[in-house]
Amino acid sequence: MIILIMFYHIFLGLSTSFLGSLPLGMISIAVLEMTVNRNAMQGAIASVGVGAVEFFQALLAVTFLALFAQYPFLMNGINVISIPIFFIFAYNHFRSDGSHRAIGQHPVDEPRPDSDDVALPKRQPLFYRNSFLYGAFISSLNVVVYPFWIIAGGEFMKMGILENENFYIFSFAFGVGIGTTLGMLLYVVVGIFLQKKLQQYNLWMNRIMGTIFLALTILQIYNILI
Repeated sequence: MIILIMFYHIFLGLSTSFLGSLPLGMISIAVLEMTVNRNAMQGAIASVGVGAVEFFQALLAVTFLALFAQYPFLMNGINVISIPIFFIFAYNHFRSDGSHRAIGQHPVDEPRPDSDDVALPKRQPLFYRNSFLYGAFISSLNVVVYPFWIIAGGEFMKMGILENENFYIFSFAFGVGIGTTLGMLLYVVVGIFLQKKLQQYNLWMNRIMGTIFLALTILQIYNILI
């Protein structure tokens, strides 16, 4: 029974994180750039680095939530704070046109700079030369995941689908790491086969994610008013 509950929490974290990884953003752009500029293997290694860091980020966020989840007024405060956060997420996804570009990435139609202006591998920092460290470094810059997982974890606990126990929180965070890695690996595949359709794909996914966040905003307002 415990094993089944553990796998359930892993799947909960995996599915939530995987869906959150689909829209094109800073991290997925970095993995895509790694895939296009190097090869699929390096993109996959960078994806594992991204997932490893998000595992620790989710574990820290949900553990911090669990420490004071017993105090209802704190949970109510999180619910209030979540309204503008979810709304901002929804707004950003709806207004996105899919035209993101990573630092150092050059569009296919634009000429590359002269060789003298290109940073040689020996001049690049260690975290860029090592694909795993590069993925981990880029993921560590994404501090938005902390309030996201605190809010999402709080909602899951309120709904009774996330157990407030260390073992299950660890299982959930482990699933988050796997889900993020799978989401990044999807971009590795996209980088290989669907490069010319990336913008159309991103616009479609942003509309879906924007709708989800808007629905969560309305749900939070409803929970506070009733």
